[in-house]
Amino acid sequence: MDIATLQRALAELFAPWVQALDLRVEAADADGVRLRLPLTPALVRQARCCAARP
Repeated sequence: MDIATLQRALAELFAPWVQALDLRVEAADADGVRLRLPLTPALVRQARCCAARP
C-alpha cells in the first residue's frame, strides 16, 4: 500500500480517539509502517512535558 492509502485508512477505519491523535504515515514498506505522532496541546501536561514516552 502507498502512504496516501494508509493515511486514508487511519481516517476511515480507526476509532475516533485514535483519529484525534492526528497520526501521520511517514513511511511504509514490506517490514512495516512508520507513523508520526505530532506534539499537540492535548498531549502536553501543565508542566509542559510531553505525555508520550520515548
